[in-house]
Amino acid sequence: MNEFWVTPGDAVQNAIEKAAAAGGGKVVLAPGTHRSGTIYLRDNVELHLPAGSRLLGGTEPEEYDDLPAGLYGEYAPCKCSKALVAASGAVNIAITGSGVIEGGGPAFYDRDRLEGGFFYAKTEKPRPRLLQLVHCRNVRLEGVTFLDSPGWTTWLIECEDVTITGLRIYGDPRMINNDGLHFFGGKRIAVSNCFISTGDDALVVRAGRAWQRDAECLAENVVVTNCVLESSCQGVRLGCTCDDKIRRCSFSNLIIRSRNVGIYLDNPVRYLTVACKGPLLDLDDVSFENISVESLTKPIAVEVEEGLALRRIGRVRFHNISFRGREPLCFTGSSQTVLEEIRLSEVSGSVSGPETIRSCYVNSLIMERCDISRKP
Repeated sequence: MNEFWVTPGDAVQNAIEKAAAAGGGKVVLAPGTHRSGTIYLRDNVELHLPAGSRLLGGTEPEEYDDLPAGLYGEYAPCKCSKALVAASGAVNIAITGSGVIEGGGPAFYDRDRLEGGFFYAKTEKPRPRLLQLVHCRNVRLEGVTFLDSPGWTTWLIECEDVTITGLRIYGDPRMINNDGLHFFGGKRIAVSNCFISTGDDALVVRAGRAWQRDAECLAENVVVTNCVLESSCQGVRLGCTCDDKIRRCSFSNLIIRSRNVGIYLDNPVRYLTVACKGPLLDLDDVSFENISVESLTKPIAVEVEEGLALRRIGRVRFHNISFRGREPLCFTGSSQTVLEEIRLSEVSGSVSGPETIRSCYVNSLIMERCDISRKP
């Protein structure tokens, strides 16, 4: 593979374009700090950050590009269409190494004021993401540390054949909206051996529509294993009211520590106002296995707010789960959306509140070898 070295002060994008023109190659950032605006990955190019190298984004929104519509559609999280590293429709791309990609997130918040008594107050500044990939195939993210993203750390939209391993994602726990790994659709995605510690959701799998179009958005064959997830919000969040289809997803061998809900399938009415067009959520065949959860609220919750008529939430399985929380396990559908099947086997743990389990509008709640207790 051709190698194209970049020394601090040189333009990273120039090296990427040279590698692409040569049919592909490896762009290597030499040890040191590489201050950069938005970088666009190209086909068959690997961006490699060896130990000691740091790709540093700016502390002002103007230092990042406004991405073209093809990179975010009509829906831009936190009303920001900016990112440090981006690609659209790229094939055979990779970010590897032991270096750091840093976003200067704290500069985008008012750290002298707190919202809700805990999170830094938001400012009017648009908050860019560190990585945004759209409709890309054969993607590999390996070993790199992502640090202090101003917004969602990563946003992968309808990408296919994605391998993510050994990432370290750190965000100030008081920064809201700095989610770790965030997927909108996609097929054949494998995440393993990652450590994620953020203020907002550590890992999110959705079939969210970034574009107002009639084509199906599908999250399918997503596998997450051997990860540690810490969050001031949710550890794992799966699906949302206005999503399309989610199928055959597996989460296993996880340690989750959360100030809010550990594992959350949340469907509130208010999300109908966010980029929602067409049929609502259809979720089927999801498993959680060999997981330890500690939560300051609900360890596990599958919830549909009254007034919502989703297409389906069915076949959600929890096996060999240990937990500790303050609030009950919740499996609550609505009169319009009855949960089709929830299965718990070898689930054990304790809650400190008066309820251990809350359940309503569930067609089939199957519990095998469970030990759930109340320990005030």
